[in-house]
Amino acid sequence: TKECPMRPVQCQFCNHMIPVGQIEAHVENVCPQHLRSCPNLCVPGPQFTLQQLEDHLNPRTGDCPLADIPCPFKPYGCTFVSERKKMSLHLNEYQIQHAYLQADYSMVMKG
Repeated sequence: TKECPMRPVQCQFCNHMIPVGQIEAHVENVCPQHLRSCPNLCVPGPQFTLQQLEDHLNPRTGDCPLADIPCPFKPYGCTFVSERKKMSLHLNEYQIQHAYLQADYSMVMKG
């Protein structure tokens, strides 16, 4: 019937048939074609599919300049976190400290 919350409706973005009572959650959370905005607002307006947004925000391989990422020397003990666009400054300024962290780590691993 027309009132049944389980009646299927077509998603306007991906064309999948979704129960009408779940369409809003589908569009916001899982629809692969609905365009989303970067939560860091690095670009105006919705421009990313769900997979593109996940790739964009990935701490290791993403390209969002405003995403907070850990220092690549975190496995050695560096606790610094900053926006991706500022990480190169940290890496340049802390080259010696990072070398010491790596040396200390190496000594601990050798036992």
